[in-house]
This record gives sequence, structure tokens and C-alpha cells, in this order.
Amino acid sequence: MTYYSEYDLAFLDIMKNGSNVFIKLFEYVIGRKADEPFFVREPQIYLTVVRNPYDRLVTQFYHANRKILGKEYSHSIHYPFFRKWVKDTYKNGYDGDDGHMFAQNHIIQYYEWPLPYKVFKLEELVPHELFFFLELDDERKADIDAKFLEIKRDLDNSRHHASGNLKQGIWQVFYDAESIEVCNNYFAKDFEAFNYEIIDPNKWETPKRSMV
Repeated sequence: MTYYSEYDLAFLDIMKNGSNVFIKLFEYVIGRKADEPFFVREPQIYLTVVRNPYDRLVTQFYHANRKILGKEYSHSIHYPFFRKWVKDTYKNGYDGDDGHMFAQNHIIQYYEWPLPYKVFKLEELVPHELFFFLELDDERKADIDAKFLEIKRDLDNSRHHASGNLKQGIWQVFYDAESIEVCNNYFAKDFEAFNYEIIDPNKWETPKRSMV
């Protein structure tokens, strides 16, 4: 969580949703690092960015397996490994303590109403829209959107985030019917809370491999 007292705003960052990019973008736009997240009452605004659980689960997979993928599976197709990992990790409930693996609603305690959440979907987000609490002219909006792409590019190229470059195609090609079902069950509250469409595993057909 990052907090900006002058706007009484808390940004609730969710791991594997581009949180490092957004934290740096807030620092750029606000002009300083955030305050320590200690306050005696609830902020007026809780701001967060959520992500399609199917897509996020692929990124969680790469986070959890980046070392082995980069060495032992660098020349292999990752989809069978992904499907086995999903079933092994989530079918009977995740019992680890890595926050990157948690459901989004759990990370931000979304079920604790009535917090004043402002929720943006990553797939639909235009970066400057995060700063709805500021008066922005068109030039400043364009500057923020460009800065977002610059920060994202720099992080994608960094050693820590390099595992993202291993990703083999769009999220749809990773799933079979069983891994769809496991994702549906474990992340059910994310689908419901953030209004993402749930796929019927009985009707799922894995598309042909795509490197898009």
C-alpha cells in the first residue's frame, strides 16, 4: 500500500498486476515518494488495478517458476508444465505464504465493506485515468501515458522482471479444461468481485499456439 496524505488516497498494489510500474508512475506524477501507510482513519479513496484471473495466473506461474523455466525449460513448450503446476498448486487450495500467489480480493481485503474502492481493470486502463483526482490538461495526460510505457519498458528489461520475456503466447493457449476449472474455483471471488467472465470448462477448446 502507498499513501498520499495531501489527496487522502491509498493505492492498493496487487502483485502480478504491474504494481511496480504503477508505484513508480505515482511517484512521477505526484512528484515524490509515498508516505508511510499509517493513518488514524480510513482514507477517502482506495485505488487499485485488477487483472483478468486467467491472465494473471499465467504471470503467477512465471513468477513461481522463472528459474527452472530459464534453465531447464528454455527450449521447451511451457503449456504442459503450466497445467500441471496449476493443478498441483491450487486444486486443493494454495497453502504457501508467497503473496504473489494469493487471490486479488484477498490481497486488498476487498470483502471488507464499505471501503471506498476505485477499481480499474488492467485490460481497459488508460494510465492517466488513475489520476482522476487531479486536474489534467491533454498535454499532461499524454505525458503520463508516455511515462507509463517508458517505466514499463525499463522494468521489462530489468533482470528482476526478465522472466516475463519467457512467456510463450497469449494466456488462452496455456489452459486445458481442467486448469480452467481449477482457476475458476480458486479465484472465484476475483471473478465475481471484479466482474470478469468465467469460462465453462466443458466448452473450453485450447486455441492453437500463438506467440502474439
